[in-house]
Amino acid sequence: MTELSRHPQKSTAAAQEGLEDARASLEAVVEKIARGEATEQDLEAAERRVRFCEIRLEGARRREAEEAEEERLRAIEAVGGRTKERVKAASVEKARKAAQRALERYVAACMAHNESVDEAAGELLSYQNLPEGYAVDMSGDGHSVVLGSESIRRVRPMVEVRDMGLEVLGRHLQRGYISLGDDAY
Repeated sequence: MTELSRHPQKSTAAAQEGLEDARASLEAVVEKIARGEATEQDLEAAERRVRFCEIRLEGARRREAEEAEEERLRAIEAVGGRTKERVKAASVEKARKAAQRALERYVAACMAHNESVDEAAGELLSYQNLPEGYAVDMSGDGHSVVLGSESIRRVRPMVEVRDMGLEVLGRHLQRGYISLGDDAY
């Protein structure tokens, strides 16, 4: 491999310079023919040299473009490789499955909590004249039971999960922007 073939820009520059020299030689031959100092064979030879140099320049430019395209493709493949490595290292699917299992446990706990509140409310409502400190509060968007100094309210798993998700997203997204448009689902 020659020095010029290893460096396509040098090869292209050399081919361009060769073409300029060939064209200058052709012009000189035309002038010599006008003075009677050159022949038709000299003119044909000069024209062949110009065509050869044009083809050489075209080939050098093509090689330069091909090498630039190969370099571009290598860079794109490198981006793809780095992205795949980083995505694999992030373990999103593994984290998603763990979050889904935790969410399942959370929702099941919410349902058990609500079942307990519902059972207590049902039993307390079956009694007449509850003693002080015991009550069933039916106001708002659900009910709660008052057991002494403590009020236990039903939980709303869908609202709780949404709020937790938005809170976590808010901590991770810049400027706290969270899109709730169609593309968010």
